[in-house]
Amino acid sequence: MLTSRVFEAGRLLRGSSAASLQEFLRRQPGVDDAEANPVSQAVTVHYDESTLTPDDIRALFERFGCSCAGEVVPCRLCRDEQPAAMKQNLFWAVGYNTVAFPIAMGLFYPSFGLLPRPEIAALSMAGSSFLVAVNALLLKRTKLEGIRRYGAR
Repeated sequence: MLTSRVFEAGRLLRGSSAASLQEFLRRQPGVDDAEANPVSQAVTVHYDESTLTPDDIRALFERFGCSCAGEVVPCRLCRDEQPAAMKQNLFWAVGYNTVAFPIAMGLFYPSFGLLPRPEIAALSMAGSSFLVAVNALLLKRTKLEGIRRYGAR
């Protein structure tokens, strides 16, 4: 069964070393494909999990001469249903925008005489992004069962 995991390259990847690492990984038995991104310092490896384990892939990184700092995105996030954290962020964004958009557009002006100034309307729309960012920071403290922290082995 093919599995995809994203690993963080511990050493700074440049364009040429990223391409070399990709080719090295692609030639290994059990590896179906590999994509190295020198910008994010991440390598996505598509492999046969009956042949290789994440520890085997880390060993391949080290054999190439590039340390592997760990998985960037645990496989559980890719396979299982959306985590509750994402649903909570979506709930707050939709809820806030359901109220903020009509006010910012001036839809309540005829009924209630509520018409915000353009800069206030713009700030209220920016509030949606602010709310989602604050919620994401609060969720960082939440311990999700079965999910390891970034860079943990």
